[in-house]
Amino acid sequence: MDFSPVLEVLGDRRPDEPAVVLRLCLMAADEASGEPRLVSSLIRRISMPPMLASPDVNIALQIQGKRRVFKPRHVTWDETHRVCIVEVAWLVADTPVADEVETAEPWPA
Repeated sequence: MDFSPVLEVLGDRRPDEPAVVLRLCLMAADEASGEPRLVSSLIRRISMPPMLASPDVNIALQIQGKRRVFKPRHVTWDETHRVCIVEVAWLVADTPVADEVETAEPWPA
């Protein structure tokens, strides 16, 4: 994984301070195969203590005015940067929404 977007989201922080970032992967069904394909992803620092980040935790997000709850696909700890990346996926149902999301601005940190 390219860590430059993660480090950009973290901004100025003490190097010994662990952090948790959420990577929301927006997925859409491929027209030919029906398999999910990555449309876009957004990265945001969250205020979760690293010790609580696990595949068993529920992540609640407010998306398009609705509360959605996700289970992490991956939880990755990077010791070099002292960052935990919690990755969740959202399958976008219809293509017009997926096209809008592709051009969306990144989340504010």
